[in-house]
Amino acid sequence: MRKALLLPMILLSLGMVQAQKQTWNLSRDIRATNNEISFSQASNGVWYFMESASLRHNPLTYSFLPDYQVLCGSPGEKQIIGLACWRDVAHMVQELPAVSVNFTNQTQYQSVVIPPHAVHFHPASDRLAIIAWKSPLNAIVKITGGFTDLDPNCGNGILWSIDRGGQRLAFGDLPNGGAQSFQLPAVSVTKGRVLYFILDPKNGDYGCDTTMIDLTIAKVQ
Repeated sequence: MRKALLLPMILLSLGMVQAQKQTWNLSRDIRATNNEISFSQASNGVWYFMESASLRHNPLTYSFLPDYQVLCGSPGEKQIIGLACWRDVAHMVQELPAVSVNFTNQTQYQSVVIPPHAVHFHPASDRLAIIAWKSPLNAIVKITGGFTDLDPNCGNGILWSIDRGGQRLAFGDLPNGGAQSFQLPAVSVTKGRVLYFILDPKNGDYGCDTTMIDLTIAKVQ
């Protein structure tokens, strides 16, 4: 009886693992690695944190954020254990653009309120903040999630977009303190093709632009 039950359990487990490989969740995948994304290997094999050379949407000008900080905080901010980030320390005083992750199970309080497990990013005045997903397969994928402005105290909101290479797939104008969701039910990707999730400071006003992103990509067929 025990052997008879064992095989279905093994098959079910393998099926769950295979299903998980067909779904990529940004927060879950990054927290599973809990380490720096190097230039040669991304988190879960697909996620990259980047910046642009200007405010133009041109993948040829994108580069990896060069600096990883285990204790993340701009000058004057409280440094919190479990809040790590990738950023460009040399670019400007605020060390932006930056992509940050709350690895803890608790809400954290820095210059803004950061929910548990939140992935959030911030552009510079003259550079885009970019989260990239490099497709590991040829497929049709569904993209769901949303953007939430975490700092309603100042600023003029942000612009966001989802690009496939240099092609814009979705776009939004997020008001200060607002939230917007997105759902792209059928996006064709090939192995090695990159999707870019982009945060723009909106007319160069990057103040209070800390924005949380919720993002899941799932294979449809």
